[in-house]
Amino acid sequence: MSYGMTTRLLEDTLPLEGKIHVDSVRNHAYRSARRLEKDLAIDSKSHRIEAEQWPQDNIPPPKPRITVGLDGGYIRARDAPSPREGWFEAITGKSSVEDGGSKCFAFVQRVDRQAESRMCRIFKGQGMVYHQPVTFVSDGGETVRCWPSRLHPGAEHVLDWFHITMRLTVLQQMAKSIAIPDVDGRALAEEPATLLTSAKWLLWHGNVHRALDRLDELVSLIEHDDRIPKSPERRKLSRMLNEFYNYIDSNRNLIPDYGDRRQHGEAIASSVAESTVNQVISHRFVKKQQMRWQPENAHLLLHLRTSALNNDLRATFERWYPGLTPSAAPAFG
Repeated sequence: MSYGMTTRLLEDTLPLEGKIHVDSVRNHAYRSARRLEKDLAIDSKSHRIEAEQWPQDNIPPPKPRITVGLDGGYIRARDAPSPREGWFEAITGKSSVEDGGSKCFAFVQRVDRQAESRMCRIFKGQGMVYHQPVTFVSDGGETVRCWPSRLHPGAEHVLDWFHITMRLTVLQQMAKSIAIPDVDGRALAEEPATLLTSAKWLLWHGNVHRALDRLDELVSLIEHDDRIPKSPERRKLSRMLNEFYNYIDSNRNLIPDYGDRRQHGEAIASSVAESTVNQVISHRFVKKQQMRWQPENAHLLLHLRTSALNNDLRATFERWYPGLTPSAAPAFG
């Protein structure tokens, strides 16, 4: 809810004297978020996952696998110098354990100095140990590509299959929109679709080298074959094919055999992270209310919101204010 709706709700439901101001609600929210940030800074060293913390001569058996979905969402900037700079990115994610339970996190990377501690605290809260199997699934963006190795040296990082097939679907639709005549009995119109289907099949089975060969062949066909009429659609398809080629090439080390992983019940897509973006960012910041934010304020509100979603906020308030009634105790005697 907006701060205005929150103010009206508090006035209608709580026996408070006087009028509650919107600015007071906003300031209290930011003050709580800043205190959460301060607590995180104080305990930052204790959240690091180090090999020295675990016995070398009597290593306990590994716990169930943890799957971490990473994704980015964009928020409108309040004081943007130009329309192109009118957005900033927030990184969101959700950590899920095989035997149940999940925790989410979110931060604005350009203003956050404790992102590593923030995520490590989530993992350690789920009981992660140094030798535990961990799989990170992301869209391969530059802002999230470096995080898995920083957070857990032995982690597995997989490129999200959903992002690959989504881009391929767009390319296939664009290829159909180009008028390609049949010449000399050769069905040239079917070549782009055939090459894209072949590239998708090769990527599904982890054969990145041959998939890139198919994409390179398709780029050459679109850019240099004189039988294809020149048009804006052709130029756009050529540009997007080159972008997709560079995307696959830059993430080639993150592309496994998806078919084999699916047969063994292993993660191949970051649908969990996609849902976290919608839950944490999209409704309040982007899709429903279209508000403009300063990066610092958005970061603080994201920390407060994820703490509430993880059911950690109540315990934090009880620690801050010892006189607060415990959640398990009745409100009235």
